[in-house]
Amino acid sequence: MRSYVTGILVQITLAAPVLTAAQIEANVVRIGFRLHDVKILLNTQAHFDHAGGFAGIKRVTGAKLTPGHTKGCTTWTWDARDRGRMYHVVDVCSLTILPGTKVSGMPAYPEIARDYERTFDVLRSLPCDIFLGAHGSYYGAREKAVKMREQPDRANAFVDPVGYRTYVGLAEERFRQQLAHDRQ
Repeated sequence: MRSYVTGILVQITLAAPVLTAAQIEANVVRIGFRLHDVKILLNTQAHFDHAGGFAGIKRVTGAKLTPGHTKGCTTWTWDARDRGRMYHVVDVCSLTILPGTKVSGMPAYPEIARDYERTFDVLRSLPCDIFLGAHGSYYGAREKAVKMREQPDRANAFVDPVGYRTYVGLAEERFRQQLAHDRQ
């Protein structure tokens, strides 16, 4: 049995420290919703650029805040209905390897390679119709939003299983290259 939330979900992905509750409210209203429609605040990473506006908006909305970013970060999946069709949504956290990271292992995180391997195994196994991410640049958010505004009656531009597979595949390729370099 599955349950579905009626309402909207807010994920802050760009310049969150400068987003106040008032700015988030304005954005919610601009896309046609009311603040009390916000039911879930989705956090992929506890970094300043992802969580800056959540405390204020949680106070105003009473929405449930879902945490993110364990070692690595959190990817979320859910089903969403659009125009009578159900889609599998995958909201991918960052697969970026930060400068100075040795993916072959570091004293503070010796099992990092194993965790990356598991991440790629899981991501490859997920059914994905709609690809989202912690940063809009991962999945072409701006371009897809423009398409949706310009052609609202056309197919949902965010349906992009090929883009998802490509993103995961390229990230895994970068990981494998970095791992080989680290082991030299």
